[in-house]
Amino acid sequence: MKKTLAILLVLSIIVFLGYGCDTGSSSSTSSSSTSSTSSSGGCDTGSSSSSSTSSTSSTSSTSSTSSTSSTSSTSSSSGSVSDGDIVLSPGGNLQNAINTIAAGKTIWLNGGTYNMSATITIAESNSGTSSARKSIKAMGNGMPVLDWNSTSDNSSGRGIILDGSYWHIYGITIREAGDNGMLLSGDNNIIERCVFTANRDTGLQLSRYNGNYNSISQWPSNNLILQCESFDNMDSNGENADGFAAKLTCGEGNVFRGCYSHNNVDDGWDLWTNSGTPIGKVTIEYCISYMNGTLTNGTVMTNGDRNGFKLGGADVSVNHTVRYCIAANNGACGFTWNSNPGSIKVTNNTAYGNKKSNFYFAGGSSTFLNNISLSGSSDDKIAGSSLNANYNAWWTSGKAVSGNGVTVTSADFQSLSKGTLTWVSNTSVNLGTLLIPVSGSDLIGTGSGGVNMGAR
Repeated sequence: MKKTLAILLVLSIIVFLGYGCDTGSSSSTSSSSTSSTSSSGGCDTGSSSSSSTSSTSSTSSTSSTSSTSSTSSTSSSSGSVSDGDIVLSPGGNLQNAINTIAAGKTIWLNGGTYNMSATITIAESNSGTSSARKSIKAMGNGMPVLDWNSTSDNSSGRGIILDGSYWHIYGITIREAGDNGMLLSGDNNIIERCVFTANRDTGLQLSRYNGNYNSISQWPSNNLILQCESFDNMDSNGENADGFAAKLTCGEGNVFRGCYSHNNVDDGWDLWTNSGTPIGKVTIEYCISYMNGTLTNGTVMTNGDRNGFKLGGADVSVNHTVRYCIAANNGACGFTWNSNPGSIKVTNNTAYGNKKSNFYFAGGSSTFLNNISLSGSSDDKIAGSSLNANYNAWWTSGKAVSGNGVTVTSADFQSLSKGTLTWVSNTSVNLGTLLIPVSGSDLIGTGSGGVNMGAR
């Protein structure tokens, strides 16, 4: 029942009840916002985007109660306090700590709610090094929540702008910012085990901050987003707030690994590209996109695109990679090319119960291997190369059968329902027995190279 590619204690992903279709992106990369939308048939739709202009750094106005520790006596699941570190409790001045922390040192946040009143900015000049990162981490088992308490959209109201490089942010919840929870515009950063929720635009977005940066080499590159969760993000128009996005102006080498995006008003992942400005290749692996288009309280706003993984836009070729991912019960397509004519590598993914097509690739030269599609509301649409038709089971005419005769049914899986979210390794999300093949299933070992078909 395991994939010979050990491939993770892998994503046990999320339950399904699906939707599906290709759409453009709604994005915000700066303080001023210009909306332009267009739509077409199939699953493709236009993008609502905001142009990028740099804004001045604003500091948090919470009162300062920070203290520096000169001992290593306090331990944490993510390290120990050492000389030169800074420890904050709710009410502490996080912006001041960020401005003064030295390379190789950590800002520790005790558990509790930090009531924020301004954007936290980590300037481009405020960076660590490859051997001495600057860090912001939760202390011990505490749950620090940075809460901006925004009840309306505010294009200049992002939670955190991370424009510096070589930072590691671990175990923080970012909620109710007036725009993005985090704009990640620097390079070589690690965002790990963070939660982005109830923000008024995309939870975490990779795009430029400096509006004068017009070259892909100046855009955010080589960032790792690891085991993060993003949910219930919603803008007032119900069409811009994705779980995660790398769009408009992001560079090469960005990776999402083991992340969980669910119940956002727009897409789970959005990789929209504007005409004339292709973004860098993005890798999404071991991730789950579930029930996007419907908030956890049941709210549905039909203006959003509501795809699981939206992989392009504006007929611009970018060769992304999506592997070992699950898309379930999203309000439109599970996985969609969204008018990206490039060669997207789509390998060992599972889509279930999405409201349109589970897989919608109406054009382009993408490659497909070991993918499973079950119970889509519409037939899959596949253009490109299947590498070997024997090793993909597409949903067509009410059934899923691979070229070598492997039939996929609900009986092949231990469960089609999610369990309780846990993090089980450096790469994977566990939601119970969801989509794990049962003993004796013909999905086991019948993929190319003898691995299992699908994400698990």
